Amino acid sequence: MRGLAAVAEADAIAKIDQSRLDSERARAEIAKSMPPVVVVADAFRYGLASAKIGTLNLGPDTMSLVGEKLAEALNGRRKST
Repeated sequence: MRGLAAVAEADAIAKIDQSRLDSERARAEIAKSMPPVVVVADAFRYGLASAKIGTLNLGPDTMSLVGEKLAEALNGRRKST
């Protein structure tokens, strides 16, 4: 009996893991078509929002890239309105 239950539990865990992997792959495919600033914002919103981070240090290169992409996104929005 125990062996059967262990096999069933392992199968259930494998199915859950595969489902999570498929979901992450789908998110990655969607992210490839999005502007980088949206991907970064999504990471902050979902990834870092639930994390308990006391301090987050971003280097000047990272901040420069984020600023550039944010400015591009804002300029693009202004031109289309």
